[in-house]
Amino acid sequence: MEPGESPGVGTKTYFVSYARNDPEPGGPDRETIVERFCALTEKRGVHVIRDKTDMIVGDRISNFMRRMAQGDRIIVILSEKYLQSVYCMMELYDIWKDCGADDEEFLKRILVYVQTDAEIDTPLKRGRIALWWKKQHDELHQLVLEGGPGILGEKDHEYYRKINRFVMDVENILQVISDTLRPRNIDELIAYGLENGKLSD
Repeated sequence: MEPGESPGVGTKTYFVSYARNDPEPGGPDRETIVERFCALTEKRGVHVIRDKTDMIVGDRISNFMRRMAQGDRIIVILSEKYLQSVYCMMELYDIWKDCGADDEEFLKRILVYVQTDAEIDTPLKRGRIALWWKKQHDELHQLVLEGGPGILGEKDHEYYRKINRFVMDVENILQVISDTLRPRNIDELIAYGLENGKLSD
């Protein structure tokens, strides 16, 4: 599939949601696992859609995120940067909403690999992430209080309302992921994703 091209009718769609590496060298490597996984799926005839290869200059990021939320299967590479990225977490939240906030449906749609710097396995750690997002919301809320609702454009006001709901749900979303036995390394991710038929047409 060429960048920007849509899959044909009846074709299952697979996406990968992840945070890219930092532009400065020497930071955490978040992309090698994505590159390896996508290369192996291509060899088996399964194209995994990702922003880096399937978007072109001029494409709308919001449109790509909506497409991802409706994908048949989404591989989520969870990292510390992911947990503090508006785009990444809104992708995860939109998938959750598209599943009707139903735990079992959510788990059918996602395949999660948690990198070592993403700490979500205790209520305290999940609560800290929720608190971090509440602070982001509160800053935006203060801006609206000072400038009035008109200080934000229509799309940004929609985001403002969305992040308020997200703050209430983020701990639940992460708890579901934490409560699920996940691949511990790239080999298990590949085995679970490919050999067990999680990604197949």
